[in-house]
Amino acid sequence: MNRRTALRQLLAACSALALPFTRAFAIADRRQSVQRIAFGSCIDQNAPQPIWGAILRFKPDAFVLLGDNIYSWTSNLDEKRADYAKLDAQPQFQALRRSTELLGTWDDNDYGKIDGGIEYEHKEMSKQAFLEFFRAPKDDPRRTREGIYASEMFGAEGQRVQILLLDTRSFRTALKKGDVDRPTGRGPYVEQREGIPNMLGEEQWKWLREELRRPAEVRIVASSIQLLAAESGYEGWYTFPGERARLLGLLRSTNANGVVVISGDRHSSEISRLPGVLRYPLYDVTASSLTRRRPLSDEPNTLRVGAQYFNENFGTIEIDWRRRMVIMATRDIDGK
Repeated sequence: MNRRTALRQLLAACSALALPFTRAFAIADRRQSVQRIAFGSCIDQNAPQPIWGAILRFKPDAFVLLGDNIYSWTSNLDEKRADYAKLDAQPQFQALRRSTELLGTWDDNDYGKIDGGIEYEHKEMSKQAFLEFFRAPKDDPRRTREGIYASEMFGAEGQRVQILLLDTRSFRTALKKGDVDRPTGRGPYVEQREGIPNMLGEEQWKWLREELRRPAEVRIVASSIQLLAAESGYEGWYTFPGERARLLGLLRSTNANGVVVISGDRHSSEISRLPGVLRYPLYDVTASSLTRRRPLSDEPNTLRVGAQYFNENFGTIEIDWRRRMVIMATRDIDGK
């Protein structure tokens, strides 16, 4: 073996070791206070992605991918990995991965079936590719249980931020389409009240109840689909009103304080506000899409605060611990 070959092998070995060491340092640092969190959804891995520059300038302590992280409907693991690799090869995305904690859940387009749920037969393959992309350690609980739901805690007592990453795909029962013509621009789905529809599955519900009882000052519930908006006719928690009420009731019965919901999916951004359910108004901040513009087509949402935005966007949460204030926003491709 010549010196050059030996050097290449040594560098390859160091690269293989870099992942666990990087992950270990991130975990060890989690007692530090978190002040800035960014999030977004819907990334076409084959499209230009200039929005990463604005996200990098925001300098988030953590970035949450809310699903449709790639558009990939293949049932082949190597093809799925290749689609993730296209996103991972973006230089500014690489810079974001190096500079912050990258967290995420999935939605239908990276899950692998449009509007798919529990019936999707290749979800374990999609899960394997998902965990590889997010560099989940070998002892990650998601490797030994169904679904990809997870919880992350940052900060010490008095400044704890809990991020709850829900899986709204792996256990969700089939949606119901309406039998009548829908208004132009409205989706086909209607509320489902008969039977026993389920959004999260009983094991995930049990896990969520336990997580909400953990002490934290701010809790960010990440749902790939909207929790509060209920009039679009497209996917959302409203399609299963019993499950939506169950989640709101769980937030209330566990006395979960400081809850903010973040969501994606809609290829537009908006902020929804629901008063009267908790001791404080509940907000759902929807940020979508990171790479895809959508034709102007305003959707009805009686809970909306402000306007709906249709160009590339991302969401931000800033926590002012001194003033005990949380500032939520959606931002455009320039970070405004």
